[in-house]
Amino acid sequence: MFGRLDIVVVNAGILLHGSVETVSLEDLNRMLNINVRGVFVAIQAAAPHLPEGSRVITIGSNTAVRTGFPGSSVYSMTKAAVATMVKGIAIDLAPRGITVNNVQPGPTETDMTAAHIDMVKPLIPLGRVGQPREIAGLVAYLASEESGYMTGSSLTIDGGFVLCLSSSHSCHESAVAGHRSQAATRCPGRAACSWPPTTAMRDVQ
Repeated sequence: MFGRLDIVVVNAGILLHGSVETVSLEDLNRMLNINVRGVFVAIQAAAPHLPEGSRVITIGSNTAVRTGFPGSSVYSMTKAAVATMVKGIAIDLAPRGITVNNVQPGPTETDMTAAHIDMVKPLIPLGRVGQPREIAGLVAYLASEESGYMTGSSLTIDGGFVLCLSSSHSCHESAVAGHRSQAATRCPGRAACSWPPTTAMRDVQ
């Protein structure tokens, strides 16, 4: 009815903030259902229809590499689960020549992040947030023939963000030295940083 299915990109996700003391079971289940179960079920549903040599690409998050802020433990857990899931499914589908890879974006300029870009930008060594086209470019590569020897991988694309999320802020001081004139405020460290906000936000990662 819809023709061939050669490429699957699983991009749905949701972000709800809450500390271990405050996150509700409802929010926990919702994030697990969408961010983990939803990814698995989508791939499971697509797998029988994929011809040999197809591509499966998930959109995770750089929070799978390092949880940088309070209130993001559940979200980070779900994205780490996706990174691990991709490894197992890659082995399952390898005999059919189907590759399975995961893209882990950092802060990216979208409607969801528009109000917070100025706050998070100084934390990124490259001094800027990502653009959707840059994330799409990596997805396009993973969907291409040239990526055919890569499977089970998680590729982080975040301007070096996870490299500098540490208890010491010296890395940020060095990385954004050239951007001080544009930065009105600086996050003094993880404990005092108010990013991300405490309100619920939908996520495209």
